[in-house]
Formats: sequence, C-alpha cells, structure tokens
Amino acid sequence: DDRYRVRLPRDLPAGVYDLTLRVGSGPTVTLGAIEVHALERTFTAPTLAHPIRADFGERMQLLGYEATAIRAGQPLTVTLAWRALRTMAADYTRFVHLTDATGQVWAQVDGGPRRGQYPTSLWMQDEVVVEQLTLSLPDDLPPGPYTLRVGFYLQSDGAHLPVNGEEDGRLDIHLKEK
Repeated sequence: DDRYRVRLPRDLPAGVYDLTLRVGSGPTVTLGAIEVHALERTFTAPTLAHPIRADFGERMQLLGYEATAIRAGQPLTVTLAWRALRTMAADYTRFVHLTDATGQVWAQVDGGPRRGQYPTSLWMQDEVVVEQLTLSLPDDLPPGPYTLRVGFYLQSDGAHLPVNGEEDGRLDIHLKEK
C-alpha cells in the first residue's frame, strides 16, 4: 500500500499519457492512462480596490486586495492578487490572520494558494494568481480596528519569507473599522 506523489513538469502539454512503473531493472508495466489538463494562466493584474506592492522573499509580490465588511458572526471574504517574481521549486504555505490592536488572532486561514489546489511550485514567472479566502468570524468579535496579517512560510521548517526586505515575515494590512 505504498503511495507516491509524482510531480509533473509545469510546462507539460495537456494530453493523455501512459502511466508506467518499473522497479529496479525489472520490466516496465503500464498502469493505465492519465489525462493532464492545461493550467489556465493569466499574466494580467486585476484591478482591486486596494493596490499594494509588497515583495515576499523576492519570490512573489502582493499586487492588491479586497475585503468585505468585518461583522461579528459573519464570514470575512478576502481577495488577494499575487504575481510570481520567478519560478519556484518550493510549495509555500500562505497565511492570512485577522488580528485586533493587541495582536490577538480572531480568525485565520493557512494553506496553499487557492485552497491548496494551486501550489506555488506551479506558478510561472510573471504569472498573476488571484485567490479568494473566507475567514469565519466569531459571534463575540468585539468592535475595533483590525489588521490582516499576510505572509508565506515553508511547512517543512516554518521559515517565513521576508516581506519588503524585513525579516519578520508578515505584511500588516490595516482595515478600516466597520
């Protein structure tokens, strides 16, 4: 019951391919066919309500964001637009935390971009990746100013990418009080 994850080249053309297996110098066995779908890529930045230019470890850049109103017990929807500054070999985990003025985290979403379905290792240089996240806000969320804390880290060792050259590894986006 061994499982293996095979990473296909990011530039592999769409099509049907034979999946084969060979152990050591033994015979090659065809396991079946797999269909590879083309990735839809865009290289044009969208127009967002709040443009930003924040560099994350010289790997990606946050181009802008949009966020719905902050209301206790209601979901907070955040849209982020990223540009890949280069092609990356690693899969970075993105985090978005909603914090109050004391730094307490009230809601968070950590994971791969686009709900883990579009890892950073698939991004091509200059590609624009837009993702929409939903943070569940608690019913007892007090009124006040809030900050979206955004960043990337490696799951394997927790190392955060610096933001705009700062080693704290996070970008604080101050939201207006609602």
